[in-house]
Amino acid sequence: MEKPPVKLSTKVLKELLTLLREGFFGDAETLPREEDLAKILQVSRTVIRDVLKILEQEGYIIRVKKKGTVINRKVLGVKFRLDIEYEFRTLLEMERYRHGSRVLGVDRFPAGEELKEIFRCKGEDEIIRIRKIITADSQPVIYCEDYLLKNHFREEVPREDLFLLNVYDVLEKYCQERIDFNVTNLVPILADEKVREHLDYQGPMLMVKEEGFTSQLKPILYSNIYWRGDFFDFHIIRKRY
Repeated sequence: MEKPPVKLSTKVLKELLTLLREGFFGDAETLPREEDLAKILQVSRTVIRDVLKILEQEGYIIRVKKKGTVINRKVLGVKFRLDIEYEFRTLLEMERYRHGSRVLGVDRFPAGEELKEIFRCKGEDEIIRIRKIITADSQPVIYCEDYLLKNHFREEVPREDLFLLNVYDVLEKYCQERIDFNVTNLVPILADEKVREHLDYQGPMLMVKEEGFTSQLKPILYSNIYWRGDFFDFHIIRKRY
């Protein structure tokens, strides 16, 4: 099963965050100059500029006139963030967990009233639902239900193990559709018995109801995601503009 290529800037961003978190720059208040970072990471200054722009947007660094690129260690120390759209596996990798996933089932059914409204489709249009478990160091920590419209696929839906890929990659590779933004609703919840059984956990959870849209405002994904309350401690970084 072929994975889509990873963009160079995405790879370098992850590497630089790892260096920061592992103390590569010691107790330095600021990052080295762009040309020095380019040598350390063996990429061009153009790539470094792109990466620094993303880090600034996400609050990891602050550009200070006459001082340089200041490392925001308060934000750097945050373990899990809800304000950045990380795919599950990337989120866990960044915190040094061995991640895994397994598909519990893929089924199809007519859209019905709720999904008809979400996808702006007809009630008889076919929905594909993928139920999946994500693990961290072999412990189940996320239960996810992804809903896709069958007619978004450009060909017959491939075999079930395709959905071990993250759903964004599935949409881009098999539907030629890209999610550009999400609308997310956070719901603290005591999940039903089936979800608690899948996650081997009886306590409170954070449920995320999420709708994914293209840049043309086309709805292409709906997800229900359950995060174990004893494993995830989320933060949101709010910047003033």
